[in-house]
Amino acid sequence: MVGGVGSLGYQLLVNHTYSWVTFLTSSVLIAVGAACGLGQARYHRYLFATFPERVCGTDADSCGSTQQEVPRPSRRCRRSSTLGVVLSLRISIAGAALIFGASAVAIIRGELDPLPAVLVPWAGFYWAKLFCWRGVVD
Repeated sequence: MVGGVGSLGYQLLVNHTYSWVTFLTSSVLIAVGAACGLGQARYHRYLFATFPERVCGTDADSCGSTQQEVPRPSRRCRRSSTLGVVLSLRISIAGAALIFGASAVAIIRGELDPLPAVLVPWAGFYWAKLFCWRGVVD
């Protein structure tokens, strides 16, 4: 967030190219990044709530319990786990493509300099993930 706002400040003070169009474009980029971050964080929270033993890892220490043995998942569970990994990877790739595509449009149209166009959506992405995970992890 600091990098995105700092680069917008640089565009304002050094390049003197900050306008209402720049403000609206940067706001849209923050919203695009926040939507992707919120979607990914909600999916990860779903996985964490539904399959905590798979999210935490295979060793018992990673979930905080040292006494129980983690059973080997069944064949059906392994298949659904593989499909979940593929789905998660596709969601991540689609989100990154959307963020980079929105940045490229802003750069090509000349509404933002390249550095803020790349940093601002990622600021929204991580900001949304932070808000979504707030209170879940102590």
